[in-house]
Amino acid sequence: MISIRNQLPDISKMIVGDFDNDNHLDLAVQSKWFGTIHILLAYGDGTFRMHFNKRFCTLNSLDFALIHVDNDTYLDMVVVCSAVNDIGVYFGNGRGEYFIHPLTLFANANSYPLRVAVADFNCDKFEDIAVLNHYGQNIGIFINDGARNFKAQITSFTRKDKFPSYFAIGDFNNDTLPDVAVSYNCSNFIDVIFGFGNGSLGNSTMFQIGEEPVVDQIIVDDFNGDRYLDIGFGKTGQTINLLIGDGRGDFTLQTTFPIRFSGAFAWTGVGDFNGDGFVDIINVDLNSTSQDVFLNLCK
Repeated sequence: MISIRNQLPDISKMIVGDFDNDNHLDLAVQSKWFGTIHILLAYGDGTFRMHFNKRFCTLNSLDFALIHVDNDTYLDMVVVCSAVNDIGVYFGNGRGEYFIHPLTLFANANSYPLRVAVADFNCDKFEDIAVLNHYGQNIGIFINDGARNFKAQITSFTRKDKFPSYFAIGDFNNDTLPDVAVSYNCSNFIDVIFGFGNGSLGNSTMFQIGEEPVVDQIIVDDFNGDRYLDIGFGKTGQTINLLIGDGRGDFTLQTTFPIRFSGAFAWTGVGDFNGDGFVDIINVDLNSTSQDVFLNLCK
């Protein structure tokens, strides 16, 4: 157990990756109210040291993801600054530093790119960038050419008159093409939008999730061990819910269980925490050291 709360106030997101190529998993930590990302390098014994931090956005609106832009084996980083409608691609140098010669991509004016995710949307084995444009009411995809260049944003509209709030990427119909699950402000459904494999998205299907709206991030994994992707999400009333996928693009709402932490200062993630081969769920209060792990019995 490590607590970094005192060193890093107002944590809103953590991502794991090997930033200095020493085969130890390091941490990238986002401070919600300061537009800052901190890199903590691992010693390999369960402890970390603060190595690098940078304020990427002058305002608080920030999200980030890790990406391999090219074939240099170094982890790169993509950062969205919502208020100024830009997306910065920061190239890693293998030493855990991300500040040299960023590439800036632009969303459309007033689109407010709220979230960012990474996947190979055109099946060329290079990771592309997807942004969820909140006010633009669309998903923008920047295709990576593998040589540190990205094509202009391809936009695919989400639901009309709804403002998208969270999204996640996965192949939900087993056609090997990335699809997108989207939730919306104050809405009690999730849309699954299916990919064409060329950077654009097409047909969507709505899945009702009950009376309460989605309020937390969407997580995608195989929760019931059938090798098909499922969708997990948090709702008001502090519950985690699952849409169980059938591998053909259809889902059934099956599982609901209570959690202690939700909202802006909670984080929910997945992993096999007891080594039994099943995906478990962790729910963390980012304002304290408290956490709950829900072990998956796959029954």
